[in-house]
Amino acid sequence: MNKKTKINRLLFLTLLVMLAGTIALGYSGFNLIPPKIDFIQTSYGDEKNSAKKILVAYASHSGSTGGIADAIAKVLFKAGAAVDVRLAKKVSDLSPYQAVIVGSAIHSGEWLPEAVEFVKVHREALSRMPTAYFLASLTTVEDNEQTRSIAAAFLDPVYEQIPEVKPVDVGIFTGKLDFSKLQFMYRILWPFRGNGVSEGDYRNWEAIRDWAAGLYPKLLGL
Repeated sequence: MNKKTKINRLLFLTLLVMLAGTIALGYSGFNLIPPKIDFIQTSYGDEKNSAKKILVAYASHSGSTGGIADAIAKVLFKAGAAVDVRLAKKVSDLSPYQAVIVGSAIHSGEWLPEAVEFVKVHREALSRMPTAYFLASLTTVEDNEQTRSIAAAFLDPVYEQIPEVKPVDVGIFTGKLDFSKLQFMYRILWPFRGNGVSEGDYRNWEAIRDWAAGLYPKLLGL
C-alpha cells in the first residue's frame, strides 16, 4: 500500500467517524435541523399618536432578546406612549419616532452585528433624539458588581465606533439559554465556552420593567 492510498484511507475513516458521531448526536437529542425561531415584531397603541411614539429595535440570535424588547415596550405603552417593537435589521426609517431604544443579545463579548449596523446607519437621527441601549448577556447570571462591569464593557466598541450617539441610559440584563433554539455547533461548543452556565431562563422581568419605567421620562423629557 503506497503513501497516497494510506492518506486517502485515513481521510475516509476520519470522515466516517465524524458522520457516525453526528448521527449519534442527532439520535441523542441534538437536532441537526436549524431551529425555527419566531422573532417578536409588534406594535402597541395608536400609530397616529406621533407625539409620543417610541421604537424598540433589537437584534437576537435565538429570540429571547425579543422577549425583553417586548416587555420594555409594554411598560412604555402603559405609561402613555405608542411603541413599535422591530428587528433592527428591518427598520429603515426613524422619522415616525420621538425616541429609540436599541438592544441586542451579546455573543463573543459584543452586540450582534445587526444592532451595531443599525446605530451606524441611523447615527445622524439617533444623535438628535433621545436614545437608550440595552444588552442581554449570560455574563450576569451571577449578578454582582464585577459581572455587571464586565457586561457594561461589551458596549465599549459601540461607543468608540459611534461616539455621536450618547444613550440617555443603558440596561444590562441577563439572558436565556435554550438549547432547542441554538444551532447545532453552538450546542456542541457550549460546554467549552459556556463558563459553567446551565440551560435556563435567567431574565429578571421585574428588573426589566423597572428599568423601562424609569426610562420613560428620560426618553420623552417628562
